Amino acid sequence: MALLFATINMATALMLGAIIGSERQFRGRMAGLRTNALVSLGAAGFVVFAALFPTDINPTRVAAQVVSGIGFLGAGIIFRDGLTIQGLNTAATLWCSAAVGLISGTGHLMYAIALTGLIVFSNLGLRPLVRRLKAASAKAGASEEFFCLTFECSHEVEKDIRAALVACLEKEPLQINRISSRSSKNAVEISAQLKGPRDATSNVEKIISKMSLNAGLLRAQWAAGDDVDEDTH
Repeated sequence: MALLFATINMATALMLGAIIGSERQFRGRMAGLRTNALVSLGAAGFVVFAALFPTDINPTRVAAQVVSGIGFLGAGIIFRDGLTIQGLNTAATLWCSAAVGLISGTGHLMYAIALTGLIVFSNLGLRPLVRRLKAASAKAGASEEFFCLTFECSHEVEKDIRAALVACLEKEPLQINRISSRSSKNAVEISAQLKGPRDATSNVEKIISKMSLNAGLLRAQWAAGDDVDEDTH
């Protein structure tokens, strides 16, 4: 009978982790359905293991070790692309999946289901609120403009171009939102998303002119536009 209950608890953890991971999978994140399901199942498995030796193992210490282990796993998901940090939401979701697994492993399945619902709501239901807040922020700062600078260069000089771009931007009244690269077979496209005063077009032109002097730069252009969605974090 104990084996049956443990199996039900672990199966529930697996199912709830899959539900959480399906949202990440749909959005094409690195840690998707299987990863979240396995994290939740593994956390539940450790709790079940602790329950097999009630006099030798403290369940709370097992839970603490699971949390520490998930921290290392989450650190592998978070990475830096230029000045942009990505993977924060996915790492936080993995951490929450571990909590679902821990609760499921103890047999408190309704609590685990409730937590799963809150996690899914956080990843899906809060998105409209985030967009509204961003829109309100943009409206409040109507005197500001977003600029997109695009540079195309050879693979050999990508690091030099990025370094030169950062050096140029440090001297201008422009806030860096994102710098990213996209490689093709013959070249690399570097994009910089900036925010600054509407009258900063002369500063942007100056940056383009300075960057054009770099050897290996094939193309340089800029455009004013909307902010980039930050949901990649």
